[in-house]
Amino acid sequence: NLGDTYLRLPDVETAFGHLRTAQHLFTQTGSRDFLPELHRNLARAALLAGDLAQAEVDCQTALTLAGELNMRGERACALRVLGEVDLSRGREREAERALAESVALLEEAADDYELARSRFAWGRALSRLGRRDRALAQLGQAAAVFQRLEADVDWRAAEALRVLLEAPEAQR
Repeated sequence: NLGDTYLRLPDVETAFGHLRTAQHLFTQTGSRDFLPELHRNLARAALLAGDLAQAEVDCQTALTLAGELNMRGERACALRVLGEVDLSRGREREAERALAESVALLEEAADDYELARSRFAWGRALSRLGRRDRALAQLGQAAAVFQRLEADVDWRAAEALRVLLEAPEAQR
């Protein structure tokens, strides 16, 4: 949890420290239940640090572990991070596919916050693909949840992109 908190600040080095400590403890205890989340957060940290290759490796590890442990919600969150990695690599179509699957899985899981995070990421991918109306729909849904949950940082980011896409020059 500390690693996740520092990723949101973002303080990547401190996050890495906490995530590596958690990884060491999980290895010592043989616990696997939190490994998909751990690798997803390691992927987020690598993404923030600009190490896209390592981010992709950690995403794949998270996806594999989530599949083995039958953790659909965690699979959905790992797909979101993979979509963000793909987006950073300029692979918009791959990102769109991963994020669409993430949203579909999270709609089943009824996890409003994680679903909103995936909708926001999907909206970013759709906007890069020139699918403005679909992007605005995803961003609007994400922003509404962020606002209801008082997730101000997320709300501001979703609103900023929504406003940018609604600007007259973006409509041309």
